[in-house]
Amino acid sequence: MKKCFSLYAAVIGMLTLLTLTSSLAFAVGTIPHGVTPRDGGRNISSVYSVTGQVTLSTDGHGYVTPTSTIRVNKPVGATVRAAFLGAASVYNATLPDGSVSLEGNALSWDVTYSNLGLWENGWKDVTSIVAPIIDSRPAGISTLDVAETNPYGVDGEILAVVFDDPNADPNNSIILLFGGQAINGDDFQINLASPIVLPDPNLSLNMGLGISFSYNCGCQYSLIDVNGQRMSSSAGGLDDGDLISDGALLTVGGIGDDATTNPVDPMLNPCQLSPCIETYDDEAYNLIPFVNNGDQTILVHTVNPSNDDNIFFAWLTTQGIAAAVNESVILTPTFAANQINMPHTLNASVRDDNGNAIVGRAVDFSVLPGSATPAGPLPGSPVMTDVNGNAQLTYTSGVTGVDYIQATETSPTHGLETSNTAIKVWYNGIDQGDLTTCYYPTLVNNPGHVLSGIAWLGPQVDGEATPHIYPQNTDLIHTTVPAHMDNFEDGVAFFGAPWQPCTPVSIIVQVTAGPNYELYARHGGHLYLNAWKDGNADYSFDDVLCDGRAPEWFVQDAVVTPGIHTFTFIDPGVTNISRYNGVFRFRLTHQPVGQYGFGMMDQSACPNMTNGTFGLDEWLGEDEDYVMCDLQLSVELTSFEAQSGDNAVALRWSTASETQNDHFEL
Repeated sequence: MKKCFSLYAAVIGMLTLLTLTSSLAFAVGTIPHGVTPRDGGRNISSVYSVTGQVTLSTDGHGYVTPTSTIRVNKPVGATVRAAFLGAASVYNATLPDGSVSLEGNALSWDVTYSNLGLWENGWKDVTSIVAPIIDSRPAGISTLDVAETNPYGVDGEILAVVFDDPNADPNNSIILLFGGQAINGDDFQINLASPIVLPDPNLSLNMGLGISFSYNCGCQYSLIDVNGQRMSSSAGGLDDGDLISDGALLTVGGIGDDATTNPVDPMLNPCQLSPCIETYDDEAYNLIPFVNNGDQTILVHTVNPSNDDNIFFAWLTTQGIAAAVNESVILTPTFAANQINMPHTLNASVRDDNGNAIVGRAVDFSVLPGSATPAGPLPGSPVMTDVNGNAQLTYTSGVTGVDYIQATETSPTHGLETSNTAIKVWYNGIDQGDLTTCYYPTLVNNPGHVLSGIAWLGPQVDGEATPHIYPQNTDLIHTTVPAHMDNFEDGVAFFGAPWQPCTPVSIIVQVTAGPNYELYARHGGHLYLNAWKDGNADYSFDDVLCDGRAPEWFVQDAVVTPGIHTFTFIDPGVTNISRYNGVFRFRLTHQPVGQYGFGMMDQSACPNMTNGTFGLDEWLGEDEDYVMCDLQLSVELTSFEAQSGDNAVALRWSTASETQNDHFEL
């Protein structure tokens, strides 16, 4: 009888287990019916940010075995700058210290966060573990060992590795966010240092999300809106999980995902897919389709209609613009260059979680160690923010070199907020150009290249204290090569000189990087090349010649990098005069200058000259001038006479030279 009871009990127990297992499988990634989420403490917010030649590798893995692996994608020549590991528990579980290990190292969390009382999320700086291992390995994808003491109690880990990458664009920015979004709707805001300008080929705005306890094919998903527009209705799932089970429900935009595209149909949720596709949304996004010209904030809104997904991580990468998330302080300009002992003004913009100006907040400005100026608070700091949320401080330095500057403010809710790092180059000296004031429009006090050490035209800068004056009264009519004023060091070569006006011609321009170029480029700096030619000898650079085909502004705000560049264009000139001297101006600048960016002069001293724009505010100021005669006609006339008589006109002429001339037509 006892045996029969035991057998009966075993059968009942097995049936109960099967029923329970079936129920759990159906309810993967859900919380029990009737459980009400508690209000959370905070949404996801910034825990790390950096700007420079950096790239980001992210990967996630959900598993129910005691040990597994997680991937890192190392670029060629890169080294680890920072590494962080995030983890999330399943519903109603904790995430104690030591519950997760990386490469055999049990982790004690730097931060833990209970999201709505439903999940516990953990965050740990693991740079000291990751860097020596990954730095010693070749480029490409490699793996690190991860382990969990309770695999069914942890939904998995996310590993974010920031690399110093010499091949990356020098103005990349990376922001990592951690916390927990409320399932009934939550926001985080991206604040930009300057308004969006579109189109901009150098601009990129990408974002990725990390989500746990989600199973798309169980009709569990989150909605993502950007600036009020739907970006996805299918965020979540177990893209990075090993199997359909609590303990393996994890996804993060990262290795193998495409951040340049978004879900094809942003309104389609997983319940509407047949068959269901867990990877319809890879949680890696391109934000540019959701921004407009002039935008200075990007609002991301998330909501989880199924009430059971844990959005606990996000990454943001930007190129071409500085950014911060939620309440923040952004310091501008991010890069600037000044002559020593000249004033430089810094602006710190303080915004709350909704992007509104914070008025009356004290902002401290400090020079960081390793700067030319002694480290510490700048004189006049702190400064209170004005009605626009801006705090401005002006300082100067008498020492050449580079300053690294940060601004900080203390938030009652978020604590100490630190800005991006602004770069200031202090230089001493000017290399003068080659045209005199009032002969052609010039920079104030003659064209000058400030010796900021960023970039210049040609292989070197000779540092002329006074301009090498173009000899106005010297006859250059028979010059057959470009008249380089500085012993051929100015960086421009003219193909096939002298030229025939209104014909296709080409030039080569050499741009050389100075010792401060890498620093300049790393903080978003660009080089712009412009070139003009006075093609009709009217002492200006603003005409369009050759029947509208040849503007005198023939290189127009071209973005260049150090190296050799070739430009082909129609030579702006006229063919109704004898040989004359075409005057060229080339400018390398830190900003676009437009058609009239050829320089400025004192209008009272030069009343008849066409004034331009952009003078002493230019960080590069590189300005080189050339003189080259135009061929004009293939025949050079020395005399031409007409004499009438006997109902006819007799024409007589003589030539000094004829080049490939066949005959004359009158």
